[in-house]
Amino acid sequence: PVSAFKNVPEVLSRIQELGGQNYVFTNRGETVIPMLEMIGLKDYFTEIVKAGDPEFEFKPSPHSILYLMSKYGGTTDNTVMIGDRKCDLESGYQAGCKTIHLLTPLVPQYPACDWRITSFQDMLDALK
Repeated sequence: PVSAFKNVPEVLSRIQELGGQNYVFTNRGETVIPMLEMIGLKDYFTEIVKAGDPEFEFKPSPHSILYLMSKYGGTTDNTVMIGDRKCDLESGYQAGCKTIHLLTPLVPQYPACDWRITSFQDMLDALK
């Protein structure tokens, strides 16, 4: 996979092994599905919610996270929003769930969060 996605398949698999599910909530729209297919990650996700679809709002609205939690039985105790931008983490906070900030050089923001990681390897280590 692309270097930015190094260890992502392992993280997504580990979440599933632990009984969790993975979702995408993106502001990107239709471009996300071909991208996930191209890098071989699409099948790891139970559902992909695209802000801008008529029934979903753009981040930082918590609407899509609340929808996914309601549909799949998620709670504020077992739902974590992972993102690299302030709007990602704000949507998680507004939904009442925990947040993980993936700090990347391309998005030099330091929003409030519960945990901060610099790579998916950090997350994989935490899931062991």
